[in-house]
Amino acid sequence: MYAECPYSKGSKQLRNKLYLNMLEDEQTGFKSQFYLGYLRALEAGVFPQPQESAEKLEQKRCKNCGQPTQSDGLCTFCRLVGSK
Repeated sequence: MYAECPYSKGSKQLRNKLYLNMLEDEQTGFKSQFYLGYLRALEAGVFPQPQESAEKLEQKRCKNCGQPTQSDGLCTFCRLVGSK
C-alpha cells in the first residue's frame, strides 16, 4: 500500500472508502459483492464505453506524492499545487 496523498484531506474518495468499510463491518462480504455486481454490470454493457483507443494506458507513480498517474513526472494535482 502507498501512503495517502498529502493533499487528499477532505477528498470524497476517502469518505467513500470510510462508508464502504462501515458497510463491510455491518455486512461481511459487502465490498466483494458490490465489486462483483459492478463487474457484472460492466460486462452487461450498463456503462457507456469511451470512444478512445481500447489499449490500456501504463500506470505510473507521481514523483511527489506517489499516487497513480499517467504522466512521467508529477500527477495533475501536484502540478497544479506546485504552480501556485
